[in-house]
Amino acid sequence: AQASAFVRNFERTGRGMQFEFGGYYKTFVQLADAGSCRATIDGRPAGSAGKGGALQLNVSGNDAKPVSYHSIKVNCE
Repeated sequence: AQASAFVRNFERTGRGMQFEFGGYYKTFVQLADAGSCRATIDGRPAGSAGKGGALQLNVSGNDAKPVSYHSIKVNCE
């Protein structure tokens, strides 16, 4: 996994994970080997893995302080 911003409140679930994510500019989280996974951002569908099995989630950045965090949930089959 890689992220371009802050990750907090990370929790593994039975077949996935959930966490909060936020940052300032071009914020994303990318998860490798996520071919069977689907994600939501703030409760809205965010897609599934693309070619190569990587799942990339992009959220809007914000230059305001404090950082605005988004709720991310990932479920894998």
